[in-house]
Amino acid sequence: MNDIKATINMRQETGKKRGAKKLWLVLIVVPLILLLLFIWGPDLIIRFQMLKMAYSNEYIAVYTVDNQTLYGRFLGVSNRAFKLADVYYFQNLTVGDRTTGNLVKRGQNEITSPDGTIFINPDQILYWEKISENSQVMQIIKSVKQ
Repeated sequence: MNDIKATINMRQETGKKRGAKKLWLVLIVVPLILLLLFIWGPDLIIRFQMLKMAYSNEYIAVYTVDNQTLYGRFLGVSNRAFKLADVYYFQNLTVGDRTTGNLVKRGQNEITSPDGTIFINPDQILYWEKISENSQVMQIIKSVKQ
């Protein structure tokens, strides 16, 4: 009988130790995770949205600090580079008093013949936005591709 009581007491003490470990886990680890999510949460949301865009074929417009706009498929971003593929930009041509803009595919008629992928320093980007499928720029890109 005494052996049974000793076994029961031992199990109760072991259960209390386990409960203390669980309490420690809840009091220390959970607030730490919440703090990290509070600090990095907004950035993580943006990163996930960018990751989703990187796996789609959507075109975006990137506006740079030197007043240039690049149009291309978003491939990803890191601390060092914003990556675009299939890049287009407007080239202004002035004849007399008249200035016209032509949409040019990057790599065509260029001395270096780049492959169309470009890495942009994030410090040089003012902002970027998705391009609608029915926008004038997308219509021109689609016509250039054909």
